[in-house]
Amino acid sequence: MARCQHGKRFLQQSKNQAFVPSELIHSNLVGPLLTPSLSGSNFFVVFINDFLQKSWIYFMSSKAKTFIKFKFLKQLIEGETNGR
Repeated sequence: MARCQHGKRFLQQSKNQAFVPSELIHSNLVGPLLTPSLSGSNFFVVFINDFLQKSWIYFMSSKAKTFIKFKFLKQLIEGETNGR
């Protein structure tokens, strides 16, 4: 028999809220993966933009590349939003 896990809603809003596109970006680094991706990546990072409510996932061969991916994402966001 399958079991479901139910979560409770968060009733309290976060006190941190972004007012410009690149002000608040959450991240989660995952890895090393037991089975590499088809391209050989053993890690991935998820970035969530608080203001835009968008997410990006980047696959990487090592976790040392996380900051490079973040800098790339920041340039991408600033380019799409005209530097706001």
